Amino acid sequence: TPSWTVRWSAARIALAYAVAGVAWILLSGWVVGLIGHDAARARLESLKGTAFILITSALLWCLLHRYLDRLRESAGRLAQREAEYEQLVHSVPVTVWTGDAHGHIDYVNGRGLAYFGAERLASGGFAWKEFVHPDERDEVERAHDAAIAEGRDARITFRLRDHHGNYRWFEARTAAIRDARGR
Repeated sequence: TPSWTVRWSAARIALAYAVAGVAWILLSGWVVGLIGHDAARARLESLKGTAFILITSALLWCLLHRYLDRLRESAGRLAQREAEYEQLVHSVPVTVWTGDAHGHIDYVNGRGLAYFGAERLASGGFAWKEFVHPDERDEVERAHDAAIAEGRDARITFRLRDHHGNYRWFEARTAAIRDARGR
């Protein structure tokens, strides 16, 4: 069932349309009567116009109500899919993270939070390059920067430091996320 907020929004828009339309028709009928045309005919035309506005207002309310209801349902389905995606990403036995073109991480799954340390990620400013072993850092940065510049995916093996300061080997795969235009 649609929420009262959705119903009220649709009703307000339809009501505003009806009031403006009726006011315009009545005012135009009054002006026609003032300049000497047949007043009865002007009133009849105003009534026909008012009926038209009221009928189209009712139709507009129905259409808006249906549209807003579908929009609310779509938002609910999207939130459900997002929750399912989050659950899936947290359940895989690998570290998953996303970041921007500058190497700043904006998402890390549960496995990554456990490896890097949740408190370190929560403090902000987490750049994954600072966790790369110094012996591989230059090579990893070059590969990462080249992949971004060329807009291609990359795959490289290197060591990453955990929250205890120990290094482990990882095979990292990056995939560029593109918009509808392929950028």
